[in-house]
Amino acid sequence: SWVYEALKEHPDILMPGIKPVSYFDAKYHHGLDWYRKVYADYDGEEQVGDSSPGYLKNQQAPKRINNDLGETKLLFCLRNPIDRAFSQWWMEYANGWITHEFINVFYHHPNYDRLIAPGFYADHLERWDQYFDDDQIHVTLFDDFVDDNAAFAEDIYSFLSVDSTYE
Repeated sequence: SWVYEALKEHPDILMPGIKPVSYFDAKYHHGLDWYRKVYADYDGEEQVGDSSPGYLKNQQAPKRINNDLGETKLLFCLRNPIDRAFSQWWMEYANGWITHEFINVFYHHPNYDRLIAPGFYADHLERWDQYFDDDQIHVTLFDDFVDDNAAFAEDIYSFLSVDSTYE
């Protein structure tokens, strides 16, 4: 969420009000015209973003993004896989969407694919490498954000070729 907000606040970047957009995974059936309408507020910004964490693990998203958008930049912010899984479990548990204890996720619980498998980053990033060049993909670490969020923001702004001095 912090990365989304940092991108949204930057004057050279348009981030849609929908978060996540989830077009290239869950909403692809709506069609490209639907996706373009998400960006109806476009006013000449240098970059246009889409914050949809589900894209990383989706089997079809890399090919779809490459086909529909072509030359694009991809930013992935990864965190410790267990911390990520626990955070997602906690959100779902706190909202009453799941009732089992976290430890049960590891023992063939039906939610394993949703809570644990997304943390298999090497597998997911390998799939993206099939469709995008190295200079189009930027992987950041959540721990770097925690250590120095100003430097973290400067790094992602620089990758996106927008004013990296913006605070």
